[in-house]
Amino acid sequence: MNIRIRDMKVRFGGRCVLDIPDLALTSGRIAILGGNGAGKSTLLRTLTGFTAYEGSVEFDGRPSLQDGLFYLPQKPYMFRGTVQSNMLITVQNSVENVKLCEKWLIRTGLAHLSASSAQSLSGGEAARLALARIMIANPRLLLLDEPFAALDTSGRFTIEALLGDCCRNDGMEMIFITHNPAQALRLAEYVYVLHDGCVVEYGRADEVLRTPNTAETKAILAEWEFPPDTRN
Repeated sequence: MNIRIRDMKVRFGGRCVLDIPDLALTSGRIAILGGNGAGKSTLLRTLTGFTAYEGSVEFDGRPSLQDGLFYLPQKPYMFRGTVQSNMLITVQNSVENVKLCEKWLIRTGLAHLSASSAQSLSGGEAARLALARIMIANPRLLLLDEPFAALDTSGRFTIEALLGDCCRNDGMEMIFITHNPAQALRLAEYVYVLHDGCVVEYGRADEVLRTPNTAETKAILAEWEFPPDTRN
């Protein structure tokens, strides 16, 4: 999927918090990096249509993505009822979909909590349930706002592997926000760096993260060390 942004501006209280004159988002797995207040979450919300903006966004040449676009915020909402009933909110209740629920609860490590109250889950468990709830609907484009923040190391690697597998094997594309450049290097094909509401650098993940060109990107990466590049 090709996403094209033109003349985008987002203003809050008279202040311009996002200013993107012309940008093409490459298909595949995209990580968005940047400091606090850089405009990362605002950018995702404009793509969903949740935030008003000036300018235009096109999905494969169209003004909107009619179906298949899903957004996972930092703090997803848990509906009343069990973990399983939360899963069935996005799809019809059928024997086939109940089996799909079981599949995604297993894949996200929540099968043992199927009958538990969704509102009793920990932050990490709730994040995994919110993701499983989306995956049952077979997303075409998944937008994730720091989806790993509440997960421990083991859970983070499990979900990273799951998302990577869905992108490679199921044709899903995703754009995710992260403060962790090492995670971006593991999971993303492309990286876009925001600073003060502007895109200051973008390109292939390994190139941007290993050989950054801008002072803003270098500052973000200053405290990070990456494993050696082993490509031939």
